[in-house]
Amino acid sequence: MFNPPAFPDSALRGLDRGDRSPYSDEALLDQRVGIRSCRRQCENLPVGPWGSQCAAIRSDVGWISVIHNEVCHLQMSWKHRVAGVANRFLTRLGGELVDIDEVWRPTSFLRRQPQPPAEPPASAGAPLLRVWKDDGDLRQMPFDFSVVIPSTLRSSLVDALQSVFDQDLPGRIQILVGIDFPIGDVEILEHACLKRPRNREVFAFWPGYSTSVRHGGLHPSWDGGVMRTVLSYLANSRQVAYLDDDNWWAPQHLSSLQAALAGCQWAWAKRWFVHPESRRPVCIDEWESVGPDLGIYAPVGGFVDPSCLAIDKIACEAVLRWWSIPLRDSGLAMDADRNVFRILRQYFRGRGTGRATAYYVLDRDQASHPQRLANIGKEAYERAAGIHVATDEPEAKQIGAP
Repeated sequence: MFNPPAFPDSALRGLDRGDRSPYSDEALLDQRVGIRSCRRQCENLPVGPWGSQCAAIRSDVGWISVIHNEVCHLQMSWKHRVAGVANRFLTRLGGELVDIDEVWRPTSFLRRQPQPPAEPPASAGAPLLRVWKDDGDLRQMPFDFSVVIPSTLRSSLVDALQSVFDQDLPGRIQILVGIDFPIGDVEILEHACLKRPRNREVFAFWPGYSTSVRHGGLHPSWDGGVMRTVLSYLANSRQVAYLDDDNWWAPQHLSSLQAALAGCQWAWAKRWFVHPESRRPVCIDEWESVGPDLGIYAPVGGFVDPSCLAIDKIACEAVLRWWSIPLRDSGLAMDADRNVFRILRQYFRGRGTGRATAYYVLDRDQASHPQRLANIGKEAYERAAGIHVATDEPEAKQIGAP
């Protein structure tokens, strides 16, 4: 009588039809809502004055019907309000509403993306798995925090690792370095780990091939392939923070994020802009990575840079795969972090630390660099570079630089 799967068949329309992409404007406006239920069976029932479908969940207390959102092209705000009320009720019964577009989104419908090289590059060496750990350590015991660092083994990784070693967080920190395509040598890791203190353990992994189409792999993200996704799952801590190998943190970064995560599912810190040559802080970023619905990206929901971000990976497990999926029609396919932030903002509880504890090195080659210079101001930028500027303002203090 009861026909699995849990998702109503009507909710899957548009995903298996060749004449309509689930990323078409029509599909995005008419987002389907399905039912995800643990140990429940579902069937479709015709119900409602609109002639819509109704998904039913069989539970210990009988049948509960939830209107399937195929009626009147409900506006997104109303859909989210209805879904929120329904979820609060369904949570008690082990079920919840989910967007079919988010659950079933295939990467084959990413539309225009950068083209992979005609000839895949040669392998960059033998596979690598190295662990720097304390003697007698019981690694099965979860760490107090895990840190995921996608890397190409460039020299700046030494500063990034040292900033994690210097964290004032009491307890054990696991550092997972994922190498998708090395341009440097493993000796960089060896050198950095010479200063590794106790309770800071480093796991470095290079599979011997790239997972990104950029270097002949299979996955669309050009900045690390699936490394953030894979290492997030491998992390032996619920609390996971992310750090790019050309950035670094102040000593209070993880402890302040841990405090912000209390009662929340994700957290973020503010960041400093750093001069690319002097590696001196220029100013606090007040425009870009400033949190939900703030800054110049407020019209699209805001933004938080990965190096400022931490999550409860069990609560936010649904977001992990999005680290390997760039935006549709992506120019560089290096913007999966936008998808991650969008889903965190929309579906999970977050809190900011209110402190600028991440250091982000500016890149002259980025298209946003001229606008950043305009926001920062020429004097502040040149002062951080060490160029004397005639001004009555005090010298910028070098904070947190290695």
